Amino acid sequence: MQDTHTVGFGIGSQEKQRRQQKSKEKWATKGDSNTKFYHESVKSNRAKKRIIKLIDSSGSEQFGEQEKGEVATDYFQTLFTSTNPDNFSEFFHGFIPRVTQEMNMVLKTPVSKEEVRTAVFAIKGSSAPGADGMTGYSFKDIGD
Repeated sequence: MQDTHTVGFGIGSQEKQRRQQKSKEKWATKGDSNTKFYHESVKSNRAKKRIIKLIDSSGSEQFGEQEKGEVATDYFQTLFTSTNPDNFSEFFHGFIPRVTQEMNMVLKTPVSKEEVRTAVFAIKGSSAPGADGMTGYSFKDIGD
């Protein structure tokens, strides 16, 4: 004899899956058009995702759009403001060094013109342009 809880769960799961499938079918046929269904769907999503309130640094709840904007601005300004600590050793306490003293000495040596030239000519000429818009050909032209 089957447990009634197991049987009931199976039917509920199948029903949920059927409804999700039917919803996807409806969205595929009506959802991406400029239809009433589409606009109701967007309106429903906006209502679900709306931020109702934010709590400011003093613990007060803010409901107004202007106030919520100020709370968010203050939060992120505080989050991304540097405290300019003089000594970073407390942050790195317990870290295992990955760069040895020898490696550090090599990294600190000045870069020669020949090293730059070798690196520039190693760039594939037809490579995609970087953030500055220059391709490998541009660097090679400048380097000659």
